[in-house]
Amino acid sequence: MVYRWRIRAGNERRRRRTKPSTRFQSASLLAWLTLASALGAGPPGATAPPKADGDWLGQRVVIEPGTILQDGRAAASDTTFRFFKVVHARAFQVWLVSESRRSEGWAPISRVIAADRAEAHFTAKILAAPNDAWNRIWRASIRYDKKEYDQALEDCDQAIRIDPTSAIAYTIRGDVKLSKDAKNVDAAMEDYNHALRLDPLYGFAYRRRGEAWNLKKEYDKAIADFDQAIHFNPDDSYAYSGRGHVWNLKKEYDKAIADYSGALILNPNDGFHHICRGGAHQDKGDVEKAFEDYDQAIRINPQDAFAYRVRGLLRLLQKDYDRAVEDYTQAIRIEPRDATLFSSRGLTRKRAGDYDKALEDYDAAIKLAPRDATLYSDRGDVWSEKKHYDKALDDYNAAIQIDPRDATFYCERGHVWRETENDDKALDDFAQAIRIAPDDKFAYLSRAVIWKQKGEHDAALADLKQVIRIDPSDAFAYGLRGRVQSSRGRYEEALADLAAAVKIEPQERYSLNAEAWIWAAAPEPKVRDGRRAVEAASRLCAITGWNDPDDLEILAASYAESADFPAAVKWQRRAIEIAPKDDPGDDLRQHRLKLYDAGKAYRTAPEQEFLPPPEHVAIFTATTHPPNQA
Repeated sequence: MVYRWRIRAGNERRRRRTKPSTRFQSASLLAWLTLASALGAGPPGATAPPKADGDWLGQRVVIEPGTILQDGRAAASDTTFRFFKVVHARAFQVWLVSESRRSEGWAPISRVIAADRAEAHFTAKILAAPNDAWNRIWRASIRYDKKEYDQALEDCDQAIRIDPTSAIAYTIRGDVKLSKDAKNVDAAMEDYNHALRLDPLYGFAYRRRGEAWNLKKEYDKAIADFDQAIHFNPDDSYAYSGRGHVWNLKKEYDKAIADYSGALILNPNDGFHHICRGGAHQDKGDVEKAFEDYDQAIRINPQDAFAYRVRGLLRLLQKDYDRAVEDYTQAIRIEPRDATLFSSRGLTRKRAGDYDKALEDYDAAIKLAPRDATLYSDRGDVWSEKKHYDKALDDYNAAIQIDPRDATFYCERGHVWRETENDDKALDDFAQAIRIAPDDKFAYLSRAVIWKQKGEHDAALADLKQVIRIDPSDAFAYGLRGRVQSSRGRYEEALADLAAAVKIEPQERYSLNAEAWIWAAAPEPKVRDGRRAVEAASRLCAITGWNDPDDLEILAASYAESADFPAAVKWQRRAIEIAPKDDPGDDLRQHRLKLYDAGKAYRTAPEQEFLPPPEHVAIFTATTHPPNQA
């Protein structure tokens, strides 16, 4: 059913805005920026366990506070914590590259600690020196990386108790609070404010507070804090990328690209900055440059699952489904426990029409994240495409059971009820969606379609009025309202709505179709206009390649209204030729052909719904766009 494709596409786009995307609009940005965290330092501690030099290769490690890398930048000042990877080894030394790629150089093996032993290592130091705040800050950073947020908060609280003047401890505690739950943004903000009262020159705290302002959508305040972060720490590439993110959200793409480029000047080997700049290029509409940045991010770090994810999304948007699947497959190879990657690959396969493979991906995603309601809804979409409505209903029911406050799930289930001719249940679901989300235009639009088909024109018009209030640029809503008006015989009002729809979307077939029919065959002479009917019908046929029987019939009726009966006969015969065999509309087509042969135009009775029902004109299938995030 045509309207269902359009409405479900909108639901899908809306739902996926909360998933990872190239616009980087979620709190997940902070997890990436964490790689550059400045946490704290203390005196040198115990040595690493004995290892042969070569055994360190490829290891993820940390280094003792105060360690200075040789032949590179200082990796650990008194306030810096980072994770590193060992890329070379020689006698008693290893060459380290930080995960943020901001620092690299030789470090003595005696100063290196394997990441999987780091928590135990600093726990031992805390037992030996329980009043040393630095060791607790260091352990907090390790627990933070492991997403052990409650334990990390305990360490930060203890560090602040020991040293209430530690701006670093307050900053890290703010980070932990925010990463634990983005709703904690105000509590995190309090910690950042306290840190800056203690140290007004602390650039890292300005950066973190800028990120918090960003989450609160206080973009001007965020930019002011990033400006300060850059002023006090001009070598902080992440301050530039953070400010670039704000510019991108403000849709000032050139400024965003300039800041991401500035970050890359400071840190050319950081794939994250390439990903950010690629996202800005993509949002600006420069797909080629976006691909260049994503490709470069992958060249820098072929094990970066996020880079494959965003490139896969762009390929999905470009309908390059095979290569999008390849990118998501690579990301899954790197992060096999990430349910969202299976979900994104499932979406891609669904778009490609490979429903069975899509179901396999959603099954895998649900196995990894059985409490993610959206995964059940997404799988229900695939079952619905396959017309396995019982299984679709099972999945939508499961989604609603997990999250009964998501209006989208009720809309999706409502569409299945509609497909199975359970209109009353569909109306109940759409009504529930509206109660949950009063500004959900898709629920109103879905319900309006049913009201129209039940002949409840006033109810349909009331719902469509709400849709247009919520989104005055929704061409489909104007087009549907025009059809409702035509069903009531209010042709002039119908034409006004249809004209509005075509003005918004000049290629809007649904509305061009209706306009042409009214001008060609309306029972009221004052609204018929053969010339305009031919123009609209010709545009309609051009869109479909002059190969759609319903559109050709409209063109034939338009020529008949213009008294060009030879042309009317020509196009009516062509419509009959290409119409499906045993089509239920064949008798009416033959009747119209006889009228045109006799030099008569086609008219409809005032009480008839003369516009072809949407189900017979599959015009929106091609406009079902992929989401902004997969």
